Amino acid sequence: MSPGWVKTGKPLYEFILNPGNSHIDMGGPGAQIEVDDSVQAMLKVIQNLKPTDSGAFMNREGKTLPW
Repeated sequence: MSPGWVKTGKPLYEFILNPGNSHIDMGGPGAQIEVDDSVQAMLKVIQNLKPTDSGAFMNREGKTLPW
């Protein structure tokens, strides 16, 4: 199977993105952020990814987190 970038001509970045403790059933009473706000923040991170970010573990603000 060919990597995605071969078919699209665009680079493929692989990373892990932590959405944070969102207001969902799993977030519980201590949740810090609404789901819509978390998603919007993550989309900004995704839109600003660079090749050097591939393989990173980041939070929703784009800060690299330790493995």
